[in-house]
Amino acid sequence: MPDADSVYAYDAMRLLMAAIAEAGPDRQRVMAALRRHRSSTIECLAGTMRLDGHLNNITEPKLVRVVKGRLIVP
Repeated sequence: MPDADSVYAYDAMRLLMAAIAEAGPDRQRVMAALRRHRSSTIECLAGTMRLDGHLNNITEPKLVRVVKGRLIVP
C-alpha cells in the first residue's frame, strides 16, 4: 500500500522527468531546468508543493483523517 513517502517520491520523479524531457540527457541542462523551479509552487499529487531556493519542499504538512473512506481536512 502506498504511503506518504511514496507520494513525495512520485512527485519528485515527475519533476525530475519533466526537467529531463525539457533539457535532454545533459546534466547541466537538467539542473538548469530544475533550478527554474526555485522559489515556486507546483501542483502535485500531494497537493501544492512550495520549493525554496535550494529546491527543498517547504510546504507545511497537513493532517487529515479518513472517515468511511473519505478524506477529512480540518
